Amino acid sequence: QGGLNLHCFCENDGVNRYDALGEKPTSDDLTGLAAYAFWRNVANVYFGLLKGWPIAAMMLNKSLDDFNRSEPVVWGEQSDVSTKIKGAVEYQDDLDKLISRVALGPHDISHSSSVEFLKDGDLYSAVKKADINYCGKICKRRNGTARVHLEVKVKDTYDFRWWDLDDTKNGSKLVLIGNNLAYLDQKSGIIKPYKWEAHFSENRR
Repeated sequence: QGGLNLHCFCENDGVNRYDALGEKPTSDDLTGLAAYAFWRNVANVYFGLLKGWPIAAMMLNKSLDDFNRSEPVVWGEQSDVSTKIKGAVEYQDDLDKLISRVALGPHDISHSSSVEFLKDGDLYSAVKKADINYCGKICKRRNGTARVHLEVKVKDTYDFRWWDLDDTKNGSKLVLIGNNLAYLDQKSGIIKPYKWEAHFSENRR
């Protein structure tokens, strides 16, 4: 009990893993290595090149990286994630609904909602559904317009859940099978879930 953990360098599995260079624990399990390479190709070739979905590619690649998952990954104002979400129809609709519910005059705002991204394939594949927190001020004018200054935080966990193969509302059979394969490799530790946030400002005059 106590003392140094002499196996932490190989993810506490000194029997099956090694890390000769001190960079990344490696396994002799060829199946695991093949699965890891497969998902890298899905991210870079299928999502990145064939589909042109940079957010889906980046988020899947991130799930294959080794990093401290005790804190969420944060993407800032100028990030591709923030830019994509800010331009999404579903986000704009959610913000418009918030503004429409505000009474005339200036108001301090602290509001949370949940938004499902269905119209953009990139966001649907990478995010699908996320929680959004708005904090700041909205000043509603009599003509229905508003001056808006809000700090926005979008939060989600990147992970995979098992889908019923007969429930095609989530996509084609091929998409469902791919999702479930990712879920199984998530269970085996190849794909690792992580929390993420996108932070940006919303200003309207």
